[in-house]
Amino acid sequence: MTKKRLLYLTLIIATLTIGVVIGTIVSGGVKAGEQKAQALVIPDPVSLSNAFSQIASNLAPAVVNINTEAAPEQPTRSRGDRNNRNQDPKQLDPFDFFNFFGAPDAPDRNERVRSLGSGFIVDKAGYILTNHHVVDKAKKITVRLDDKAEYTAKLIGSDKETDLAVVKIEAGRDLPVAKLGNSDSVKVGDWVLAVGSPFSLDHTVTHGIISAKGRDTLPGGASQPFQSFLQTDAAINPGNSGGPLVNMAGEVIGINTAIISETRQSAGLGFALPSNAAVKVYNQLVASGKVTRGGIGIIYNGEQAPALCRAMGLKPDCGVIVQEVSPSGPAAKAGVR
Repeated sequence: MTKKRLLYLTLIIATLTIGVVIGTIVSGGVKAGEQKAQALVIPDPVSLSNAFSQIASNLAPAVVNINTEAAPEQPTRSRGDRNNRNQDPKQLDPFDFFNFFGAPDAPDRNERVRSLGSGFIVDKAGYILTNHHVVDKAKKITVRLDDKAEYTAKLIGSDKETDLAVVKIEAGRDLPVAKLGNSDSVKVGDWVLAVGSPFSLDHTVTHGIISAKGRDTLPGGASQPFQSFLQTDAAINPGNSGGPLVNMAGEVIGINTAIISETRQSAGLGFALPSNAAVKVYNQLVASGKVTRGGIGIIYNGEQAPALCRAMGLKPDCGVIVQEVSPSGPAAKAGVR
């Protein structure tokens, strides 16, 4: 057999062998061009947990416990009446019902009222942001840090309209601060953590999501013109007032302010003032001790205005009905009647 014939025979055998292999694969059920299934992978079960714990650990040194003492006022009703479940919640004062600072037992006339809340350090010099209702009418404000050190705080300024206040302590050292975030970037469904001192339990951390945005009216309460709450289902209870609501970047995007609950305990409906509003109030309080807002000095009715505008042959959004003019206000000086 010549070398040439041997080469041809070898090529034929190789071709037949390849054909048999391909035929076997096809007959085995794997079609040409069909993709094989990828193996499923079990995700890491602790990745989110680790994120929560890291945020809580980083934030803890900046979160404080606030205790206040105030002279008792003459009670207008007993605590039992205040918590009577048969009473219609809509008939209660909104801040009495919805705010969740620690409600003390009814004191006798010579006993000082003690209250409890939370706050967080925003400046290393000892400036702390909290709620107005936590420190309102307080004769003494005591701040306890994460390391259990206690200091008597000075009230720098307070704003009832947004329920925010700034207090300051002199620690004699630089203090850890909480980083403020941009609350405008918050979306419904975002994970958040609430940190505070519910029922006197320091540095309690709960988690939830942003349930809604832009809440300026709460059930049973009047509309709050300077508030636009973030709603969350993170568990918050008496003592959480003034504590931070934090995003997954570890930034404070809200200040826990109110809840809705007939029992004054968490019912999954908590409300926080957005950090962007808090920053504006804080800067004014630190600079002057008060918040100044503009106004033209009128009381108006915007609901009936469209009908009146149409009756006058004008566009429905032509203006508002002026019901009252403040005698010394800018509108009065400009001749508005």
